[in-house]
Amino acid sequence: MSGFLEQTDGGEYRHSKFSRAYRLDEPGPGHMFLACYDHVLSPFHNFVEYLSQRGQLPSNAREPDDPLHSPMTHHYNQDGVSPWSTMEQNPERMRDFQFAMDTLGEALPVVGTFDFRLLRNEGLDESRGRVQLVDVGGGHGTVLGGVLAAYGGSSLRPETCVLQDRPGVVELSRRNRALPDAVQRMNHDFFTDQPVKGAKAYLMRAIIHDWPDAACVKILTHLAAAMAPDSRVLICDPVLPPRLGEDNFFIAIVDHAVMALAGKERTEKAFSDLLDQAGLELVRVWRVSGGAQIGACVEGRLKRQSSRL
Repeated sequence: MSGFLEQTDGGEYRHSKFSRAYRLDEPGPGHMFLACYDHVLSPFHNFVEYLSQRGQLPSNAREPDDPLHSPMTHHYNQDGVSPWSTMEQNPERMRDFQFAMDTLGEALPVVGTFDFRLLRNEGLDESRGRVQLVDVGGGHGTVLGGVLAAYGGSSLRPETCVLQDRPGVVELSRRNRALPDAVQRMNHDFFTDQPVKGAKAYLMRAIIHDWPDAACVKILTHLAAAMAPDSRVLICDPVLPPRLGEDNFFIAIVDHAVMALAGKERTEKAFSDLLDQAGLELVRVWRVSGGAQIGACVEGRLKRQSSRL
């Protein structure tokens, strides 16, 4: 017996902790399994065809670098459409994907990396109600909600925090009640100008690794244009070691997964190069250690200020 289901003394079957994880009636691992099939395994069923159509076989295969022509868009016959617009055509699939992202909290945590107490408003910032944290592409609010639960009160206030995402996702955040009502919610495409100017920090969790380099530079350039001299950009993504080994098996799996979207995981040097091209400078990598956690937080600031602050 595998133990996937449990059998009672009366001969009936019931859920075990393993089978219960596949249920979809509330956010949990089942949504991650579903998202992995829809957005990772399925697109790679015809990966050879994708490479062939792009003239990359038999010997010119390259990592996907065009989000409009990725393994995922090819699989769903949506070439020329971004992966996220493809998902939005099926609201149930988009909802399942957002719930799947909730399960990344243990492996890719935000709380426990960067010290959000550094964003506390004081003096003039406090009296003016300066925005402390903008969660860019923040999904339906689970990450920002976790940060507020850990640092709210004396450090962060809901009314000076902003959740930004695509309209359908922001609407989901209003329904699921993962955030305090006082949090500002804003429809925003991060490939356009950042409307919140001079926030103390702009957070992106599991965003940059979904995109190729050119797209990431565009995202970061829009943030840099909105930043004040003391603003921070916080990129919460896995950070690859210079050389992968057996201990890095999980992060290698995630790297393979985001390739379906034309994304990739990056080393510290690769993050530094991206920030540099956007007029920013890598200041510090805040790391998490232990267990299956692969999370880190890459902190960047405007080049002309990072050496003095």
